[in-house]
Amino acid sequence: YKHILEERYHFYQTLSSAKKKIYFSYAKNSERKEFTPSSFLNDFIRIINSVEKNSLNYESLIYSKMELLLKAPTLLKEGKENVLSDSGINVERLKQSIEIDKIRNDDQFGESEYTGFIGGSVTEEEKKKLLEQKEKQFSASQLEEYAKCPFQYFLKRILSLETIEEPSEEIEAFELGSLIHSILFEFYRTIKEKNILLKNCNDKTFRIAEKIIFDIAAKKVDRLNLQSTPAFFEREKIFGAAGNKQNSILYRFLETEQKKEGSYIPEYFETAFGSFNKSVSEFEVSVNGVKLRGKIDRIDLDKDNEKYKVIDYKLSGKKPVKSDLESGVSLQLPIYLY
Repeated sequence: YKHILEERYHFYQTLSSAKKKIYFSYAKNSERKEFTPSSFLNDFIRIINSVEKNSLNYESLIYSKMELLLKAPTLLKEGKENVLSDSGINVERLKQSIEIDKIRNDDQFGESEYTGFIGGSVTEEEKKKLLEQKEKQFSASQLEEYAKCPFQYFLKRILSLETIEEPSEEIEAFELGSLIHSILFEFYRTIKEKNILLKNCNDKTFRIAEKIIFDIAAKKVDRLNLQSTPAFFEREKIFGAAGNKQNSILYRFLETEQKKEGSYIPEYFETAFGSFNKSVSEFEVSVNGVKLRGKIDRIDLDKDNEKYKVIDYKLSGKKPVKSDLESGVSLQLPIYLY
């Protein structure tokens, strides 16, 4: 394939620029996904003498501030301040950071300036601005951010501080997710108008649905003009590698919907509540005075048994577990059910 040849050439260019040593690394897994090494790496190892190392070779090294905060207390307890200071670390400032981190972890919702609470030095103008938050509508993701780390929420949502991201030609996960949501919304709206039911459908109906969803996807993707090499791989996720639709996420979605059991039928799509995109929906929701807003991807109904099912599409990422729901750090589905 053309993109493989291009990537192989870039790989060769990278190798050619090395002067002394080359270090290769790859992730073995991410959350619940497992990765495999690049075929380029396997080819390289086959023809060049190399030494394989793993995490045990680097146990004594610290790569991030998070690791430093985790390992520093042990080093300080063992009287190894000189190890830290010799590495150019301000030990006194580090001790302060450790204490602050301890305050946050011991009581995330304690009334401390380190957990997003502001003390008595607030001006009247600042108080007025903070009171405006009472009238604000919050999304589930915003509340989850606050539940996980009030201080981070304060920095991001109140002070509007943002992390500077490296420019990328790839489709960001959020953008790809929005694209898939858009495809599925139009797909379900279309098949509902045509009275097409995917569940337990025959091959003929399945082929009709397949054509509809891929035609919709083609139009939406073409509008994005995804021509870069990294974006090529995102196209393959949607349409399948080398045009093989059976390997695409859309085809697998259709298969899953066809094989679903039970009597639930997709009925409502992109159902909004609260103010959304400067428009007000007919559903206003608040819990204990906290106003909420959001958009439910899909609601399936079981009309015979008077039941409903809330469905939220996830392209990737960690699924909420019982402990997340009980501790209040996963709020999206509970809010949607409410």
